[in-house]
Amino acid sequence: MKKAKKLFMTTLLVTATNFGARTASVWFAVLLGAGVGSAGIGLWNLILSVYFFAKTLSGAGLGLATLKAAIEEPESTAKNLRRMYLFALFQGGAAGALLFLLSGAAVSFVSSPAAAPALKILSLSLPFSAVNVCTGGYCTARRKMARYAVTGLGEQCVKIGFGIASLRCFSDPARIMLGAAAGITFGEVFSLICGVAGVLADRIRDKKAPTVPFSRRMISVALPDAAGSVLRSVLSTVQNLLIPAGMMRSGATAQRSLSAYGAVHGMALPVVLYPSGILGALSGLLIPEFAGTENRREISYMTTRVLRFSLLFSLLCACAAGAFSGELSLAVFGSEEAAPWIRLLAPLIPVMYLDMSSDGILKGLGLQKKIMAINVLDSAVSVALIYFLVPKMGIYGYVFMVGVTEVMNFALSYRLLKKNVPPGTPGLGGYLRTVPVAAAAAASARVLTANLYLSSAGITVALKIALCAALCVLFWTAAGSLTKEDARWIKGLIK
Repeated sequence: MKKAKKLFMTTLLVTATNFGARTASVWFAVLLGAGVGSAGIGLWNLILSVYFFAKTLSGAGLGLATLKAAIEEPESTAKNLRRMYLFALFQGGAAGALLFLLSGAAVSFVSSPAAAPALKILSLSLPFSAVNVCTGGYCTARRKMARYAVTGLGEQCVKIGFGIASLRCFSDPARIMLGAAAGITFGEVFSLICGVAGVLADRIRDKKAPTVPFSRRMISVALPDAAGSVLRSVLSTVQNLLIPAGMMRSGATAQRSLSAYGAVHGMALPVVLYPSGILGALSGLLIPEFAGTENRREISYMTTRVLRFSLLFSLLCACAAGAFSGELSLAVFGSEEAAPWIRLLAPLIPVMYLDMSSDGILKGLGLQKKIMAINVLDSAVSVALIYFLVPKMGIYGYVFMVGVTEVMNFALSYRLLKKNVPPGTPGLGGYLRTVPVAAAAAASARVLTANLYLSSAGITVALKIALCAALCVLFWTAAGSLTKEDARWIKGLIK
């Protein structure tokens, strides 16, 4: 219980900083959307798709290699980390040079000349980003994720600061995007300075030389992880670039295609994924916790509790998003443009969130390669579905693809989890009765708050969601879905 309590408290701290960063990110997306429009948001997301591919190249394999080195050879952390930093600068520099040189060619895929200058600015961030990946691996292994999360929050503030300055100084969407790209680059510089300062403050000293040669670790750990990451990133980038092209093949104009893509990918999905910050934090923290224990009973107990919490939390989020999609869209974006897409994606929230938690457990159990194989398959299926469905179904083909691949990914991850956790870990079947109970609570909250309208749309939707959450807990307790064991576990975490 002491380990669970420590994990819980660290998760709370990391979650608080993650939510701060996510809130700032969504708020900035609203401001950016007001400045460049939904078509501009679509173009910005396509630029980011190309940038994230290059960013994956810059840091591929480095985080996992650093994490494994710190866990397996804690007495040689300093030398291993120095080696990883030097290699990261080389790898990130190469990826940055590649993006800079090919930024002009990327314009033909993004279909806008405004993309090239933004990509050139973003290419400058990649060496710093690669070093930050190593720092993240070190912090995860040394259980210093709270510090890393706070640094990430500061990085987000730097990015948004540059973005807001560009919104105030320019009216041209292309120049606004240049300012946002500069913000990302300076944000990575900020994280590098803070991350390296934190490592130096730890005053780590080597007690003995590394026993695993650097080349062997990179080949055995980093290379397989990098290959899978790069392959998945290639497929993901192709997937994002195919969507507007496929919509234009269905008869939509370029402007309308970018607007629809921006509404779903740049507006609805961030809202749907916003609460997942708590599970994202928990997933990252689970890796060293599971990797550091061989007690099969403890693994089984932690797995059961994490999955149970993830299911209940995700059901609450799904019901709230589905019941109050219009209010959420109005509060966040000032219009109901994203409401239909939020409502359509809401049923997928439990699947998405449970998949995050399952992946964290599996990575902690050392099954990164199998998780990567599942993710690569997910991306390959996504590309195939987009290629065939979007030209026929438009943006609905993209939403259908998201649903199919999310369900497939979770089904494969959960099957792998059941095979590798100790016997006695209960399945999710017994928890399915919580679904109709949560739906009934959300419907009741919807009816009770039908005439609730305050001067602030944000406060209005917050009150409605709070009532929905309270009714979910009440209904689950009455139905026996929340047990005394749950209460004892939560009480033990807090005390």
